[in-house]
Amino acid sequence: MGAAKRQRFAGGCGLALLLLTAGCSHADAELAARRDEVLATIDLGLASDEPAVRAETLRLVGKVGDPALADRLVAGLEDPDPGPQAAATEALLRMGRTEAEASALAHLVAAPEALRKQTLVIAMTSTREPFREEAVARALGDIATELRLAAISQARLHKVKVEERTLLKLISDADPTLADAAMQLLGERFPDAAARALIALLRSEEAARHTQGLRLAVYAPSGSIWPLLRSYTAFGSEAEQSDALRALAAMGDETVAERIRKLTLAVGPAEAARTIRAAAGLSSEEVAAQRPLFRKNESLEVRRASFDAMIAAHAPLSDWIVFLEDPEVTLVQAAIRQMQALDSAVSARSLVDALAVTAHHGRLLHSILVAAESDTVLVLLQAMGPRLEAFLDSENAEVSEFAARLLLQDPSRKAVQAKLLTSGKPVLTYALLDSTLEQGTGNQAAAARFAHDDLYFIRLAAQLHMWKLGAAYQPAAAN
Repeated sequence: MGAAKRQRFAGGCGLALLLLTAGCSHADAELAARRDEVLATIDLGLASDEPAVRAETLRLVGKVGDPALADRLVAGLEDPDPGPQAAATEALLRMGRTEAEASALAHLVAAPEALRKQTLVIAMTSTREPFREEAVARALGDIATELRLAAISQARLHKVKVEERTLLKLISDADPTLADAAMQLLGERFPDAAARALIALLRSEEAARHTQGLRLAVYAPSGSIWPLLRSYTAFGSEAEQSDALRALAAMGDETVAERIRKLTLAVGPAEAARTIRAAAGLSSEEVAAQRPLFRKNESLEVRRASFDAMIAAHAPLSDWIVFLEDPEVTLVQAAIRQMQALDSAVSARSLVDALAVTAHHGRLLHSILVAAESDTVLVLLQAMGPRLEAFLDSENAEVSEFAARLLLQDPSRKAVQAKLLTSGKPVLTYALLDSTLEQGTGNQAAAARFAHDDLYFIRLAAQLHMWKLGAAYQPAAAN
């Protein structure tokens, strides 16, 4: 290449480099400005005087899952209100980053009681192993009965390891509900230890320990104490007779079925619930005939006991449908999970039928959102798509929102997304942005329409959505 040609080439390269550099500088400046815009919107919500606003802001930020936003979440751990602190904890625990999870759990050590309860429950329900196990262990060592009960419940649900000595200590707790729960788990995990502990209590000369042993015998039935229990049903006090009857029923002694049936009808809700659970394994027609009655009892405690007894009795799927109309939403959700475990296809059809006749659409839609598996939801959408779309026009904002969130579980329904974008209903716009933010679906252009909306949460969700999906909002590009 000649000297003149090389000079012209070098000049051209220099001009190209200059133009490219200028272009990059402009893009970087625009990127930095838009990134700062998102951070400013987040900070606006975190500066709100309303704890609910700060909590929802942290929840949305957590859905992005971007380490660049972790500092906002960590700062949320220091919020003066338990709600935002719990939201920050949940968001950090769900980021899938060890450092974030460790920071959130470490913060619980010095947390106030109200926060510790709320966040430990979130940690137990939201985290990956080994953090759930750590959270359960910390909760079991807490002084709050409510928190320890939640920890035992989560340990049973998620099969979290719990030390034998911890449960042995808890069965002597003064709170009978906590002692019962601990003995139940001890009997399931360490049956030999439970039997030894039970015999020690029954042989104790201390009246209080002896009484407690009779009460707990229902959770660790052992043939070795059968004669003792029989004697109490004949010669004990009224309370001792009742506890002995429950323990014998739990052992499968069909000879006490009639007395158990009468006992259930004669005592208050709390004791009736214990009796129902104890009698779950009895095959007596008298006892079995009672079970449908308890499913509609006015006492939530009795209905929950009926639910547990039905599980123990291996009730068929058709028996669970009545719980879909229960006023307690957690029971509705539990029924959906139980139905799916028995037969996912039939449970989906049952939900379709229930939605067609229920007078409480909001409660059932919400429960389906929480408890239904993805396959069940897709079957439901195929069978009920038009009906659910009709709910979008409901005057009940809750029904409209839950229907939208269900429909959004199927990203292929572009017509639904288009309708939500043009609905003019803030609740539907927010449902769309919130759902697509979590799923990582949707598109930047749709979100950009709301990036400067007057309503704060719509604006924040739209900007976070663009941050997550679009290169212009990617912090990695800014770096």
